[in-house]
Amino acid sequence: MVEVLEYALVILASTMLAGFALAGASTYSGAVRAMEDRAALSGLSSAAMAAVEHGSAGVSLPLSNSTVGCSGGRLTLTSMYYSGSTLLPEGCGFRFSGLDGVKTFVFTSRGGEVGLEVG
Repeated sequence: MVEVLEYALVILASTMLAGFALAGASTYSGAVRAMEDRAALSGLSSAAMAAVEHGSAGVSLPLSNSTVGCSGGRLTLTSMYYSGSTLLPEGCGFRFSGLDGVKTFVFTSRGGEVGLEVG
């Protein structure tokens, strides 16, 4: 009887440790994904600013079910793990959702308005 109880405790402890390991891994991967998305917003912002200065600029970035939008000069990136925005010196008006995989973003600037094409 004691052996059965010991065996049950070992199984319970092993299961709990495995659960904690999975929970830790999913939290870690979410933090890494948020950091990647923050870097993606920085890349988008840099390309948009280069377009303001030079007329057009592009950047390719990996995204995972993300939304990129801009309204009133505020460029935003929203995903499952991150939501952030940055200001542009010109107006804008676009929104692309469901962006998944590596996408190429080409920003253009004409007449005080930033535009975006996604490929």
